[in-house]
Amino acid sequence: MQNKDKRRVILVSNMYPSKHSPAHGTFVKNSAQQLIANGFELKKVVINRLYRSKFAKLAAYLSFIARGVWVLLTSRSSDIVYVHFASFSGIPVILASAFKKLTVITNVHGGDVLDCPSLAKSTTLLTRFLSLKTLKRSHTVIVPSHFARQWMIEHFEIDSNRLFVSPSRGIELDLFKPDGNQKRGADKPVFGYVGRLDPGKGLPCLLDAFAQLLRQHGEAELHIVGSGKLKTDLNRQVSRLNMTTNVHFHGVFEQQQLPPLYNQFDYLVFPTELTETLGLVGLESMATGVPVIAPFEAGITAYLCHNSNGLSFVAADEHSLCQALVKAVDMPAQNYQSLCAGALKTAARYDSKKVGQALGELFRALP
Repeated sequence: MQNKDKRRVILVSNMYPSKHSPAHGTFVKNSAQQLIANGFELKKVVINRLYRSKFAKLAAYLSFIARGVWVLLTSRSSDIVYVHFASFSGIPVILASAFKKLTVITNVHGGDVLDCPSLAKSTTLLTRFLSLKTLKRSHTVIVPSHFARQWMIEHFEIDSNRLFVSPSRGIELDLFKPDGNQKRGADKPVFGYVGRLDPGKGLPCLLDAFAQLLRQHGEAELHIVGSGKLKTDLNRQVSRLNMTTNVHFHGVFEQQQLPPLYNQFDYLVFPTELTETLGLVGLESMATGVPVIAPFEAGITAYLCHNSNGLSFVAADEHSLCQALVKAVDMPAQNYQSLCAGALKTAARYDSKKVGQALGELFRALP
């Protein structure tokens, strides 16, 4: 039964986590929960799992689009449509808005508005076309960083008054926090990677740099957490480089399982070669007191400070990354503890409670 006293938000997203795909759009679910905490009623039109076959994926999208159009056409005039990912999630909005006036807020993330070299040119053009159509119909566009805000102004000609910076729902500091154990206590320094094993994420470069580190220092561990298209190739690369005892692959972890994992690392390595609008994984790591090693580019510049809360290197440059890894291993304990303190201080600025309050205020201010 609908609660007439609550304003309703219709969440439209082609990513949403489920038991089958626990890491599939966790940040979307968290944003939805923030709105519920702010007193909004929520109705979801989502795709909540990954599909391996093209036929199953096509069928899922057709169902998603059909249901989305129906829900939007039968929505109340006071409803707010909240779109995550401007491109393919925006299709129901594009179609339904031809017949009905909608109040739309669109949350862009990265691949929907940034150039992605791993995608075919035809896919990139289609993504941009759909994103432009969705953004044109949006009252407000939420971006995850000031870098992304400037990108939208320059590349999509969005008026600055329509842009709202919200860092991908922020970090749950009650969940992501240090476990109290002293870092750098083991004989082997422990590095970690958390994310998709896909092209553009910089994993081949990371493995080559890690192999150089082992040749110079002998002992270190690298834990790679996630799944993706490159899993088989990366395993082969590890074998070829004789690192099977030093590099460990793990599957996908649910969000609740991530803090203990981060707390096992001495450093998180975020070797992305893509234009990141923020890079939430780096902030999650910092919230547990673990410094980040990442390229100082794009959205990552919002929180990474070289020698203050982490270390930077030149993206896609294995020698530069190796130098950062060597510096991390050789760092005096006092300097390392200073990095950990800096990481915690940075993460505190992204408290999800503050981010959620600001998001609620934005939605309540809509006409």
